[in-house]
Amino acid sequence: MTRVPQLRGVIVLTYHGALARPRDDRLDRNLIEIEALGAQLAIIRRHRVISMPELEDMLTRQDVSPAIAITIDDGLEGTQPLAEALERARLPWTLFVSTGPVSRGGTIWTAELALLVLHGEARTLEVLGRRWELGSRPTRENAFQDIRTALKSRPSMERRLAMDRIRAAFPAGETERLLARFPEYRALTWDAVRALRMRGATIGSHGVEHELHHANQPSAERVRELVDSRATIERETGARCRYFSYPNGDSVPESSEEVRRAGYALALSTRAASVTASSVPTAIPRVEAGGSGAALLRHIGRADSSHSPS
Repeated sequence: MTRVPQLRGVIVLTYHGALARPRDDRLDRNLIEIEALGAQLAIIRRHRVISMPELEDMLTRQDVSPAIAITIDDGLEGTQPLAEALERARLPWTLFVSTGPVSRGGTIWTAELALLVLHGEARTLEVLGRRWELGSRPTRENAFQDIRTALKSRPSMERRLAMDRIRAAFPAGETERLLARFPEYRALTWDAVRALRMRGATIGSHGVEHELHHANQPSAERVRELVDSRATIERETGARCRYFSYPNGDSVPESSEEVRRAGYALALSTRAASVTASSVPTAIPRVEAGGSGAALLRHIGRADSSHSPS
């Protein structure tokens, strides 16, 4: 039997979706295979598993006991097989949705960028003052890595203009064609989000357009992402939205106050550590679940040896 580590704090796990079999290791790098998910859930169920409201209550009382909490980011169709597995296991979980793509269809910009650059019908791409060749798989992967890294550091307006230029380099309707080919990256509908909530999921915010909260992002844009997404979620689901997940895990010193003023009780980062009574509610650490049961055990072990700072 696999040895399960004894936890010292709360481990908040992050998933992004699940699928039966990966078709592209680079594109599907954040999704977990259903078979591997089963192995992970067997490990997770040997611990106490708590909801996000329960974690909030622990931190309010400053009485944090060992447990695991489960979160899923983005709000894409890959959520559905994960949700079904969690429901069968009777485990609580939280879904963080980016409200823009859910409202209009399509997908978040990071997924669209990956689909277009890795699989779109174009041979070259000119954006950000540079020309990228897309004639082979290695050049596509290099282009994707370079462009994604650059766009993640740009203010939202520059990022949106760059994405408009990228879309224009591909045939009309290319994003929709690729979403039909890779449906796990299509955003959920509000009907689907409401159905998940009725089945027990807690719904939190992942922003409006998945804009990163870095130092180059104007404060007004960070606040808009916080306030508008929360208002939309509460209007569409009829439930209070008290939890926020920073896209890419990025935050700035002002983020804590921005999050509190926007009405959130907790905000979750991507820093790998366990949650303790001294953890900052607006900078809750999380742990990537990884792609196997063994990976999950390694990630939990490393995170639980590192406590969140006060």
